[in-house]
Amino acid sequence: MNQSWIVEELNTSEEKIVAKAKSKETKDYLHTLKPAGQMLADSDRETFVYLLEDEEAFAHLRFTTSTWETLAAHREQENEVVLVLEHDDGNVEITLDQFWAEIGYLVENIKGNNNYGEDMVQAVENMFFK
Repeated sequence: MNQSWIVEELNTSEEKIVAKAKSKETKDYLHTLKPAGQMLADSDRETFVYLLEDEEAFAHLRFTTSTWETLAAHREQENEVVLVLEHDDGNVEITLDQFWAEIGYLVENIKGNNNYGEDMVQAVENMFFK
């Protein structure tokens, strides 16, 4: 099963950032998810994709450009990032391991690298390298 969620909201505090996404998958399935500690760039959608894994496949957590301003503002603090998958039967929380290291690696790699496409490079540079 290859699932994907879009982070719809980021809430910040001094201790952590809470990334919220809605889920229709079963709560039993959500409890099988583990952080993979890896992030990819989807340059076609101008999105950072954090990988979660279950017993069979990877699942994608997408951070669109609408979340980047908050991420850029908190990047230096490296607060814990916690995903809250909102479900009708109750929420499931997952701490996103290696989140800041992966963001840092991606934005540094994308900066000036037109292999990601001009729009992605410009979006990253405008947000993370002001």
